[in-house]
Amino acid sequence: MLLALAGSGGATGLARVVRTRPARPPSSRRYTPLDEVASSLGGSISSDLDMGLYHVVSGGKRLSVAVGVRAVAIGSEFYRLSSPVLVHYGRVYVPHEVATRAKKSFGTAVVKPPTPATPPKSVRYIRRVCIDPGHGGRDPGAGRNGFTEQDVVVPVGRLLGAELQRRGIEAMYTRTTNVFVPLDERPAKAARGGADLFISLHANASANSGVSGIEILYVQGSRYKTDDLAETANRAGRRPKASDVGDGVSLAPAANQAVLDMLFEEFRRESIELAEAIRLSFKGRGITVRSVREQNLAVLRDAEMPGVLVELGFLTNSAERRNLGSDWYQKKLAAAIADGIVAFAKRLEQTRGNSK
Repeated sequence: MLLALAGSGGATGLARVVRTRPARPPSSRRYTPLDEVASSLGGSISSDLDMGLYHVVSGGKRLSVAVGVRAVAIGSEFYRLSSPVLVHYGRVYVPHEVATRAKKSFGTAVVKPPTPATPPKSVRYIRRVCIDPGHGGRDPGAGRNGFTEQDVVVPVGRLLGAELQRRGIEAMYTRTTNVFVPLDERPAKAARGGADLFISLHANASANSGVSGIEILYVQGSRYKTDDLAETANRAGRRPKASDVGDGVSLAPAANQAVLDMLFEEFRRESIELAEAIRLSFKGRGITVRSVREQNLAVLRDAEMPGVLVELGFLTNSAERRNLGSDWYQKKLAAAIADGIVAFAKRLEQTRGNSK
């Protein structure tokens, strides 16, 4: 699902995977329905629901917005917004300043919005999860006494997938057998498969054999770079045009970076929420979580959706190593992670509405 902002006359924008962001009913003091803006301009709306992108075209002019993004393109001009574009039960809402700018550009008055209709019942927000058993093949990962990461993460990954399927969430995998998958290919597989979440599974090691417990990692605060987007998209099989990632001519590089930063922070915030949900689920099943923290890991940094890396325990701790090799404990770990994912999905539905 590729996001792009583009104006008429060759204006360029930005490519990035993002899903439609449902939200609470927006206040009429701040928001105007996009269809009302289009009607007042005498224009029509075209959309791509997978991309979350909407265009209003009238008299040869174009206004473009992307759901969840604080930006609008009008013709060849790009503007940052005070609030993000929202969708509520299939209807798109834009901040009033979009209507004001449209009036100036298109030369037409904008109509005040009516009250939105009563929404339908909820639909599940998280539909597909990519499970990434770390290491594999020529890279066995950490280990002790002949027992390695790859001996733990593949079976736990399969069990997690089965747990999710039983709960109505589709599972996909970066690998299901003892094969090597390049690091950059793992998040790319998730993007190709349309995953909503990315869960990377690992096992830990320490020079101190007394150290034990789960660690849950999320992406460290940093910034996407516009010149990395084409490479990332190529790995996911999208191969965008140069203009899709911003050429710095029609659209200023600073504007590209501003939108990227907003998308990154949205994914990162959701990753933190997911990590906390999984921590609570481990706690609920009596499993010790040693830490929940950020870390600069490429497999998370390159993921084009919220995600976490779960260190399932320390192979260098004899008691924990025995547990990690047992069927009952592997099932317990998988059930706990699935609990956290379901809790995270329910929280999204409660706080942001429901996706279609």
